[in-house]
Amino acid sequence: MLVTVDGGRTFVADAVIVTVPIGVSAILDLGMGNKNKIALHFDHVFWPNVELLGTVAPTSYSCGYFLNLHKAIGNPVLVYMAAGRFAYDLEKLSKEDATKFAMVQLKKMFPEATEPVQYLVSHWGTNPRSLQASRIMGIKT
Repeated sequence: MLVTVDGGRTFVADAVIVTVPIGVSAILDLGMGNKNKIALHFDHVFWPNVELLGTVAPTSYSCGYFLNLHKAIGNPVLVYMAAGRFAYDLEKLSKEDATKFAMVQLKKMFPEATEPVQYLVSHWGTNPRSLQASRIMGIKT
C-alpha cells in the first residue's frame, strides 16, 4: 500500500489503520455536533478527587463542565468541555481568551484556583482535517 501525506511525503506499508472523526465517515444520518476542549495544566491540584466538576449555567447554550484528568493520569490537569453552538462560538476566541473564559468558570467553583502553567485549546469545528458535520452538510457556523 502506498500512502502520500500533506507535503508529498510517501510511505509504503503492508497495512494502514485509519482513524477519523465521525464527520469524515459516510454515516451522516448519525448526526454529530461540535465538542471543544480547553486543557488546563496546573502546578498543583486544588479541586476534589471526583471525575467531573460543573456548575449550572443560566441557559443550555453555555453548558460546560470540567473533566478531572488528575484522577486518571495523576497529573494536575482539568479539561473544560464545551459542546454544540457554544463550542463553535468558543472557536472564535483566541486561545488565550478561551482559556480565560474557562478560568472564569473554574473560579466560580474554586475562587482560590491558580492560573494554569500550560493550556491547550482544540478547534474541532474549524479544523480542516476533522470535517465536522457542519461543513459536510453545508451548515454555516
